[in-house]
Amino acid sequence: MKKLYTLLLFAFIVIAAITEQGCDILNNLFLDQPLKQTIKTEGSDNNIKEIKTFSLSDYDAFDDNVESIESLTYVSAAYFTEDYSSGLTGTNIVVTLYAGFDDSGPLVWSVTIPFGQASDYVKKPYKIKLTPDEIAEFNRYLADYENNDTYTAELKVENVNGNDPPPYYLIGRVEIIVQMEIKP
Repeated sequence: MKKLYTLLLFAFIVIAAITEQGCDILNNLFLDQPLKQTIKTEGSDNNIKEIKTFSLSDYDAFDDNVESIESLTYVSAAYFTEDYSSGLTGTNIVVTLYAGFDDSGPLVWSVTIPFGQASDYVKKPYKIKLTPDEIAEFNRYLADYENNDTYTAELKVENVNGNDPPPYYLIGRVEIIVQMEIKP
């Protein structure tokens, strides 16, 4: 009799485990999508800046799942230095994100990164910290992704100087992580 109870208990556990695993397919999936933009800013002025426009649909994971997306949510962002003029220094790097096709669109967020040497963020990226209001504003645009697919990133370096004479340049990469909730 004890063997029968053990066998029945084992069968119940196996059936419960299979049933539980079988329901997972009905839940939504969450996929983190990095939005990477490399921007080269160069010039001879005291402040140099450049903009780059991108669309969510430029990214395969977004484009492949656009019909199944339930929601998009901001997760995090970081700045990396990829290349720069010899001995490039400055006071700040300003990373700004606008909604729309250029820098005349609505401001989504702007972050000033303390900057001494261009090499400061080559091996260790700067983690961009948005305020709760900036996160809410960005999430508002992301929630309306069907109408707000395009963004413009701006990279600006203030009070530029370097070992070589101008023009100076800085190639920076901004990575924004957006979480996609996808229907199965």
